[in-house]
Amino acid sequence: MAYAKVIVELTAASLERPYTYRVPGALEHKVRTGSVVAIPFGAGNRTIRGTVVAMEEHADIPLEKVKDIQDVHDKVDLESQLILLGHWMKERYVCSLQAAFNAILPARTDVSARKESRVRLLLDPEALTEALASVRGNATLAKRAGVLEMLLEGEVRIPPEGVPSRRFLAQARTTQGVLQGLVKAGVLALSQVDTGEMPVPPREAPVERPLPLHPAQEAGLHRILDAVEAGRPDTFLLHGITGSGKTEVYLQAIGRVLELGKEAIVLIPEIALTPQTIGRFVERFGNVVGVMHSRLSPREKMDQWQKARSGEVRVMVGPRSAVFTPFPHLGMIVLDEEHEMSYKSEQVPKYHAREVAIKRSLMGGFPVVLGSATPLVESYHKALEGQYTLLTLEDKAVSGPDLEVEVVDMRQELLEGNKGILSKPLQEAMAGALERKEQVLLFLNRRGYAQAVSCRQCGHVMKCPSCDLPYTYHAEGRRLLCHHCGSSVKSPESCPSCGSVYIKAFGIGTQKVEKQVQKMFPQARVVRMDLDTTSTKDGHARILGEFSQGRADILVGTQMVAKGHHFENVTVVGVVAADMSLFMNDFRNSERTFQLVTQVTGRTGRGAKGGRAFIQTYSPGHFSIQAAREQDYGKFYRQEVLYRKMMGYPPFSNLLVLLFSSTDEKALVQGSRSLAGEMEALLESLDPKLLREQEVQMIGPAPANLSKVRDMYRQRLMVKARTYKFLTYLIKEFYNRMQADEKYKPLRVAFDINPMVSQ
Repeated sequence: MAYAKVIVELTAASLERPYTYRVPGALEHKVRTGSVVAIPFGAGNRTIRGTVVAMEEHADIPLEKVKDIQDVHDKVDLESQLILLGHWMKERYVCSLQAAFNAILPARTDVSARKESRVRLLLDPEALTEALASVRGNATLAKRAGVLEMLLEGEVRIPPEGVPSRRFLAQARTTQGVLQGLVKAGVLALSQVDTGEMPVPPREAPVERPLPLHPAQEAGLHRILDAVEAGRPDTFLLHGITGSGKTEVYLQAIGRVLELGKEAIVLIPEIALTPQTIGRFVERFGNVVGVMHSRLSPREKMDQWQKARSGEVRVMVGPRSAVFTPFPHLGMIVLDEEHEMSYKSEQVPKYHAREVAIKRSLMGGFPVVLGSATPLVESYHKALEGQYTLLTLEDKAVSGPDLEVEVVDMRQELLEGNKGILSKPLQEAMAGALERKEQVLLFLNRRGYAQAVSCRQCGHVMKCPSCDLPYTYHAEGRRLLCHHCGSSVKSPESCPSCGSVYIKAFGIGTQKVEKQVQKMFPQARVVRMDLDTTSTKDGHARILGEFSQGRADILVGTQMVAKGHHFENVTVVGVVAADMSLFMNDFRNSERTFQLVTQVTGRTGRGAKGGRAFIQTYSPGHFSIQAAREQDYGKFYRQEVLYRKMMGYPPFSNLLVLLFSSTDEKALVQGSRSLAGEMEALLESLDPKLLREQEVQMIGPAPANLSKVRDMYRQRLMVKARTYKFLTYLIKEFYNRMQADEKYKPLRVAFDINPMVSQ
């Protein structure tokens, strides 16, 4: 008789141990270490998912207490290296083992059932608001009103493809009866869908031949291939200016990996890159290329997982979750645009795809290639210190006219009477480009029409009551939307405070830029690319296709347009407000500004026509703006690293950020101070020599950058230390102290080590 040690899918700390289950004779040939199984759990024997972490010949508990495994998912399992990776993630990111496995496994791994009930949302925010108004105050429909409020506020989100009904019931904390009532009311729809695989249509693509390389590309490729063929787990930082041919180096290195009978993973930072990046790889390698990203349905993700495991797919392209692709003979991982903050997960486990990729390379004996024109300061520092191998591409892959970059001082524009969004030099360049049948790209890192709506008579600002932050005005439907919790209300006709009709939207967003450009150039075809216009599954591909095929003249967008796109006919780029990210409360502000401006300006000058870029700013002398104008990463790095060293920020330290939250502001302030005292006491209990070596510094508690979100008040405590390992030890000890004291139970506590987004 065989027995299995199973980690259950529930992530409560009290359940963080393997449970013993009997393997029935009918399943003995299927169940092994790494299998995903269906098991009865708890007093009610409800069926849940679990992962087998060990097989044993004898049970370690009385046989009468051992339950049988019910079924095994024979399409999904974890091979031994991914199990070891899960154990490493548990320690590295201080999470449960099942939380690590949940990140590694594809989302749709239910066993037994072949059909599932899915819930879809039928109403837009305005209709939802009306539906809520119709039931509010009706005591018998109070539960229905509660669910409608959660849908409106974004606490419960339903993607276009829907969600499993049981997940919806759990998230909405409601019953089947309430769900059926919402279906009858026309708010939701229920459907039965097949949970089997959905094949990806075959791609009949021509196989493109490798392009000639310039000497720097050749040298970099040679270094990478040495590591590939020797099975060496080297990490390379491929630092090349925009347009220097980094992708061709990836392609030729992967070509050799495939010749050796191995597979490759290519990570991309944004869903907007997928259509174009996939196209490059499919043209080179044909139908062995797969895609994994968040907008795939669960069945499509499962399909890609299985194709990778079976060898049908040998090159996987996707964002950070693709780092877990279960290739049996993985030969290389590429992180393109390695500086992007989307490579760090904000959900538990809070892993960084770069760290996971490097760990997989150490386990499997293959290289990792990090590529960027604007690498993270931490990555470049590691390359200079010898932890990574630095490969540099200083010239463009295709020679052409130089890119002209002009910094426009918007203070001077104002003095000269221009109160508009676009400067005179940018307007003139746009007019010239349109006359020559060329294209224009305008970048602004804020969606919506205006950033705030206020009363010009009394000064009242329309704020989200759940987050205490100004609503963003969206011209489509005249709605106010909170970009933090998702709540939406109709823009009022009069001030709710004083009744005045003198209400105005202030600030700018992509919608406002789009409207102004349409007014300024009425003959031009203008498209906008932001979260609002790309919410549908194929939104990105549709907009990018329209622009790249010349069916639009001007593209207005957020950072989705800033990375990786190759538009040969774009000869004018305008960074509308370059200093928008410069003065936020985050030590990475200068770096983000430099990265965004450099990446955006690099979208032009890629063809034979050359290009011009205009950086509009109220801070023209700031070093990050000047370095971006000169496309000089070295100049930026030398200045920024001095600031980081002086202030003790990464790469010279690691940061632990604790986020405390509560619906009771007073209790939160008191609890945060008390918890800071616990941390102080913990630090004082350690060896003073260790504290000196670690250069430990505690900052806070203080209100978080977003001090209120979804009715939760938030406080932040930060601890700096030299090593990551010390901070993982610290957080474990801190949690032990906190959980031992009942008074902290009303507080929510979350943590992150080296977060990419300021808390």
